[in-house]
Amino acid sequence: MNKRQIKEIVTRYKTHLPEPAVTMLDILGYDGLCALSERYGGDALYIPKQANLFIGCLRQAMVDEYNGFNQRELSDKYGVSQRTVRRLANRKLRAAPAPARRNP
Repeated sequence: MNKRQIKEIVTRYKTHLPEPAVTMLDILGYDGLCALSERYGGDALYIPKQANLFIGCLRQAMVDEYNGFNQRELSDKYGVSQRTVRRLANRKLRAAPAPARRNP
């Protein structure tokens, strides 16, 4: 039996899949579900809530866009307080290597 035939059978009889697999099939499609199963099959997989899923990327974007004068703009854009913008920017400044000193 080839992959196309299996896909047709699974799509037709998807109600016989375990409940989470039916939902994932509806969301990801057959190929996406197969890829997910291939990579994480047998593992306990935790999927964060969407509100937390991209937080690291959003914070880094905020830090990269910070210019020292745009706290209010960034706080409005990202829906955080100005204090949060300053805190993230200060963390970046503390982590940056010190400029090289010249010896006369």
